[in-house]
Amino acid sequence: MRPRVFFIERPRPNISMSKARDFGDTVIVFDTNDRRCSIFDAEGFGRALLERLEEAQFAPAQDHVCIAGSMVTVAVGIAAIVAKYSRVSLLLYNANQDEYVPRFVGKGVWK
Repeated sequence: MRPRVFFIERPRPNISMSKARDFGDTVIVFDTNDRRCSIFDAEGFGRALLERLEEAQFAPAQDHVCIAGSMVTVAVGIAAIVAKYSRVSLLLYNANQDEYVPRFVGKGVWK
């Protein structure tokens, strides 16, 4: 199975998703019109996010999570994902060079 790139929410139109496809097929976890828990209910939002990832069969050993969108949403989302999976591959968008840069966070990254 080809790796996938998960966007927690659909990025703004000025953020290109096309370069993320170099790392895998793109998946939008929460699309623009989806009903979801408020980000200010961090626990509820985290649970809903993890449920969606499980439904999509998120595979942390091969899939990536893209850092794009509301920073509050991304911060709470990444915290929930790392708490469950211990280590995750992130793609950071570099707008100046219009490219994604892979990085890992979680267990074993910082010693």
